[in-house]
Amino acid sequence: MQARTWIAVGSAVLLIAAAGWLATRSPAEDDAAEPYAAAPTLPSSPAELTPDLVRARLFEQGALSGTEPAGDWCVHEAQLRPCLDLRRRFESYILAVGEGEPAEIRKLVVDEARKAHGDKLAAQIAALWDQYWVLRTHEWRHKLDPADLRTWGAAFEEQREVRERLLGPEWAEAFYAEEDRRFNAYREQLHHGPQSGASMPTMKP
Repeated sequence: MQARTWIAVGSAVLLIAAAGWLATRSPAEDDAAEPYAAAPTLPSSPAELTPDLVRARLFEQGALSGTEPAGDWCVHEAQLRPCLDLRRRFESYILAVGEGEPAEIRKLVVDEARKAHGDKLAAQIAALWDQYWVLRTHEWRHKLDPADLRTWGAAFEEQREVRERLLGPEWAEAFYAEEDRRFNAYREQLHHGPQSGASMPTMKP
């Protein structure tokens, strides 16, 4: 009985001592007891990524490594002018979709345009990029079957209408006139019979 009493008293003394030590322990001692600080984490969402981080990931380490964007910003005499080269530039950045999120790539496009031509023109280019991206991801009602000429008329008409609605007639013409000419020439060839060596041109929305 006496032995049990001493054990209980000894346990109580140890608990009191431990509580006192914890109460008087300084924050510096806490830091010293945790030598392995948490590693810094990368931004978890596109909104947190800076253009420089996106640029480094895509152009220095990723899909666009060792390349330069094709095309041009189509700025002449301090004004944005409709021309095909801006579509080519947009498509250069779109190549990285999948490795980068669309929101990340948009941020990079706007930053590059701002560095080249200032805030006002960059805002105009960003607005055009947004409409072009909507066009590139549009769900078409009329599907074009290259092997069935009967599908071509409705598909082309739908694409023309959506392009002009989203981009405006001038930009739609600048972006797609050359491509449309190639398709119309190919369609004429097919109407006059198969041509040896003729192949269907590639087409993007």
